[in-house]
Amino acid sequence: MYRNERELSLVEIEKIVKDASENSIEYINITGGEPLLLKNLVEIVKLVKDYGIEVSVFSNLHLLNQDLATKLSRYVDYFLTTIDGPREVYETIKGANTWSKFVNNIKILREIGVEIHVNIPVSKINYRRIDEAIEKTLELGIHSISIIPVIATGRAFESKTYVSSIEFKEALILANNVCKKYSLTITAWCSPFIGVFRDLSNIRFGNCRDWNVIDLTPSGNVVLCDVTGLVITNIIRDGVVESWRKLCRFRENNRINQIPFDCSKCWFSNNCRGGCYARSYLISNSFNKPDPLCPINA
Repeated sequence: MYRNERELSLVEIEKIVKDASENSIEYINITGGEPLLLKNLVEIVKLVKDYGIEVSVFSNLHLLNQDLATKLSRYVDYFLTTIDGPREVYETIKGANTWSKFVNNIKILREIGVEIHVNIPVSKINYRRIDEAIEKTLELGIHSISIIPVIATGRAFESKTYVSSIEFKEALILANNVCKKYSLTITAWCSPFIGVFRDLSNIRFGNCRDWNVIDLTPSGNVVLCDVTGLVITNIIRDGVVESWRKLCRFRENNRINQIPFDCSKCWFSNNCRGGCYARSYLISNSFNKPDPLCPINA
């Protein structure tokens, strides 16, 4: 979605980070695309850390090596990565001969002592093997785990590999059962409706409508959730404070924080608040429709 954008220079990045620091921003996550493609990534994370801000990197880890891992670990608080399942599932999604490289780089990070969080994307390809994905993550020595339903955008939209409500529920049940087996609690991202399932005791959830977060594209555009591509402003032009004001104004004008009418009589609506507004927008072209994955409105 953003691959043709001009990337920010290090000078522009420092301008943003300095502004963020002066306005009490506590955390920056560098994601992609693939952040390890950035030739100046070490300089960027050092810059963020020098301004006293916590920093993480979300990467598939395929381009990592011992030298780069060592340099990044001096500044990065933790890494995030994804596992789709065991080798055959992982390579179906990520490509041939990627599994051994991934596992080796996980071991490098663990030997260095860097914290790792694994996010498991749930798609039509792997929704019946989510339990195996969790077990494989545990085998790699990682216990910080989340799952997320693949959003209907980009390649997932083109290939129709994003999950239905029924498929995601099946994945949630598998995940909860294996979590019970290992006395593990995980988090479901972008799924605030799962509280309607009273038996998913080992899966936590939250709601991004409550977050004070700004999503930036490679050129510094401020977008309403990175999956939508809806540009609100540019942070280089407007700065952190004014960008946040414009983002909040857009959310207010489009009633994004209001419960959709179709959800108003649901017993769980005050917690879920309509679910993922980005998924609603991508599927129904409206911020004010119920989350398409909601089991009640499906």
